[in-house]
Amino acid sequence: MIHVRTIAIDAPPAEVWRILSEVGLWPEWLPTAEWIQVEGGPLHEGQRVRLKQPDRAPVGYRVAEVRPGEAFTWGRSGPLYREQAGHRVEPDGAGGSLATLAFRLSGPLGDLAGRIGAEKVRGMVEQEAAALKERAEAGRARRPARDR
Repeated sequence: MIHVRTIAIDAPPAEVWRILSEVGLWPEWLPTAEWIQVEGGPLHEGQRVRLKQPDRAPVGYRVAEVRPGEAFTWGRSGPLYREQAGHRVEPDGAGGSLATLAFRLSGPLGDLAGRIGAEKVRGMVEQEAAALKERAEAGRARRPARDR
């Protein structure tokens, strides 16, 4: 199971990336993050992150890849499943951004869990995309017009 959501955001890619990559601050604005523990400073490959989401036990992820200013992925796996989340920001060509959030479950248990929880996963990814857009655009609205 995979769910991908791309959303247009009226804010520059650097601002959207800043918000998205400061994962320790997600609980301040992201309704799908109750709390998060980030090991060792700014986002980097190999970093461990522990995340508590509503109606879900806390889970630990390891950051697999970081392309500063552009994208990061993290995930976890076991003998019969693999869970991976991707986060990407790119320019839209008009001064704004396109943000893409992706969530993938694979492997025998992952496929089963994906079939059972697909609607919940879709809802969470959609909520996350909308919250990111709201946060980034709210910051842009607070700036004086000459700074835009």
